[in-house]
Amino acid sequence: MAPESKGDGLWTPDTPWTRRRFIGQAAGAFAAVSGGGVLLAACGDDEESGPGGSTTPSTTAGGGSKKLTVVNILPPQLGYTAEYIADIDGFFKKEGLSVTVETARGSAPAIQAILSGTALLSWVGWLESVVAIAEREAPIMAVAFTGRRSPLAIVSDKNKPLNKPQDLKGKRIGIPSEGGTSETTLDLMIQSAGMSTRDVPRQVTGFTPGTFELIKRGRIAGFIIGASQEQQFREAQPDATFLKTEDYVTDGLSYITSKKGLEENKETIAAYMRALKGSMTQILNDDGFTDTITKLRAKYDFPELEKDSVAKAYIKYISDSWVVDGNQDTLLTTDPAKWKETYDAAVKIEAAKGGADVTQNVSESLV
Repeated sequence: MAPESKGDGLWTPDTPWTRRRFIGQAAGAFAAVSGGGVLLAACGDDEESGPGGSTTPSTTAGGGSKKLTVVNILPPQLGYTAEYIADIDGFFKKEGLSVTVETARGSAPAIQAILSGTALLSWVGWLESVVAIAEREAPIMAVAFTGRRSPLAIVSDKNKPLNKPQDLKGKRIGIPSEGGTSETTLDLMIQSAGMSTRDVPRQVTGFTPGTFELIKRGRIAGFIIGASQEQQFREAQPDATFLKTEDYVTDGLSYITSKKGLEENKETIAAYMRALKGSMTQILNDDGFTDTITKLRAKYDFPELEKDSVAKAYIKYISDSWVVDGNQDTLLTTDPAKWKETYDAAVKIEAAKGGADVTQNVSESLV
């Protein structure tokens, strides 16, 4: 996963981080989902290997009798490997599914699409979801946990490394956009070290290997990327080192639907998850991901697919995130305790108001 899209602006310790500011950013992000859905070759196909700010045509799969629309928050990329293989190898078709996939301009419009009934499912972060529930009483339901760790990392120069949150004090950090998940995750890391958000200035930057030049010039001490991009950075910037947010922040990725969507389409959603679990299991059992990569290359040309070393590292990162301690029985199961832990941390930094029982918005596992 790569961070949300880049914007312009500069944040300094003189600009306090508040829940109002966070919600204002999120509310301003609501936008229409792209139209003109496309079908995945067989059937069916979200936050971060490219910017999350673009709106692209959807894809579709299948021709089955059960129809559903999924809205993604990123353009096509390797983060959707399980969905692509579920399409290519007929897992969706086996379940009788016909899946239309749309792309939104980030998590906020994706959540809005779910609430409006434009889409049945979306794949978004726990953090964005619990904030929406707490702030707007959004009737969304987490139906399947996919990534089970915070999907970001802070890149720095190994000659001046940022090895722990305490090392960030007084250092300017590059973020993809103001008020997005990356900045909120940064604030959660800062809070975990007992510091104030005022202790760490930040600047909106890019999140590609080329952005590393800003570190070399002393403009910033580090910047946020998607942790799945590490191998790309290691090869393009041998001096790079990484501070993983997962060691300090409880967050992850989940498929969500609306309460109404779950009530009216539970079996269709369950069929989608069964197909996805079959795909995930196959990928996890593919030694070195050789077959998976071959199938993906036959249909897609993502930059991450160009080199074996990068593609394997990317798929290993996301597939390791699907399971808990390597236990495939946890595939697509939900965990209300982790969901609540994410919410409680957001409340501490005033990214969400307190008093909500977000565990009521976690569905029992459907697989």
